[in-house]
Amino acid sequence: MMKRKVIPIKRMKESVNKDTQEILFSYYGYSSPQELRFDWGIPLILAAITFLLVGLVSKNNTIILNTIVDINSASLNVMAILAGFNTASLAVIASTNRDTLRVLYSAGGNSTTVKKEDDNKQNKFRQIFEKILFDKEFLDFENSSDGNNHNILKQVLTFFSYAIVMQLIILVLGSIFVVLNKNAQQIYLLLGIISGIWAKVILSILGTIWFAIILHSLFVSIRNVSLLYRYILYLAKQSKQDS
Repeated sequence: MMKRKVIPIKRMKESVNKDTQEILFSYYGYSSPQELRFDWGIPLILAAITFLLVGLVSKNNTIILNTIVDINSASLNVMAILAGFNTASLAVIASTNRDTLRVLYSAGGNSTTVKKEDDNKQNKFRQIFEKILFDKEFLDFENSSDGNNHNILKQVLTFFSYAIVMQLIILVLGSIFVVLNKNAQQIYLLLGIISGIWAKVILSILGTIWFAIILHSLFVSIRNVSLLYRYILYLAKQSKQDS
């Protein structure tokens, strides 16, 4: 009886979330310092001011917690709608004729040139924070140059894909928070044990972070509307030139 030869299966060394990680890092690579300040700076300031005022006027910690619950509940439907919008925008981009896609794929933005990515994630995080210190122009369809691996098409896809990823993450975490809030009696007791002022500080910090992430997703989608606007105008101009 012949023995069956067992062929060993090589285990995948790459993470199953490799593409998601690439989208997240590419977003920070392609975004200019001005765009990052718009996407993160303004939401952080608004969230901090909001929970500072809530903390000052609230007489007990449950008011702050209820504020977080209300923000979370209101954001879930909005995130689902925005995720649908960004997905539809990707469909619009994908439906572009092949010749235009080929041009966008072969054209790299001279104003959004990104250095070759390092495999060391620590260096990537360092580059993200250091980038705030330097200026870079916004994504420009008209003034583009050939020979750049970070082509215009990938940059556009990155911004919309990043928004979808962030909104889905918010939906997952927000849903978990809703489930936990159904059994929040133990949380109320724990916050009472910690002490009033420290519980208020902890809740305010958590609320600020969560609200800032939600606002960040909204601001990214606002910027994507502008990007889609410029993209469609660019397609119209290309169509007019070809005709």
